[in-house]
Amino acid sequence: MSLGHASFVGLGGYFVAVGASQYGIAPWWAVAMALVAAAVLAYLWGRLTFKLTGPYFTLSTIAIAEILRLVAINEGWLTGGPPGFSL
Repeated sequence: MSLGHASFVGLGGYFVAVGASQYGIAPWWAVAMALVAAAVLAYLWGRLTFKLTGPYFTLSTIAIAEILRLVAINEGWLTGGPPGFSL
């Protein structure tokens, strides 16, 4: 069972927000960049974890969501910190 879908949705959302607000990229191009970023992260994480089975795979998908949550909270220069972005 995969429980890490929220990490890819969150990564895509932040790519769109950063691209549109800080870099002035058109929203559709920011969405395209977000799709690519989420796909790259999913590919890299999948290469590491698809050999795991059962609860180990489930825990690894929870881990990527938790890692990205902590990055979003602690890296204020990138994500705006705990308050996030205001569009």
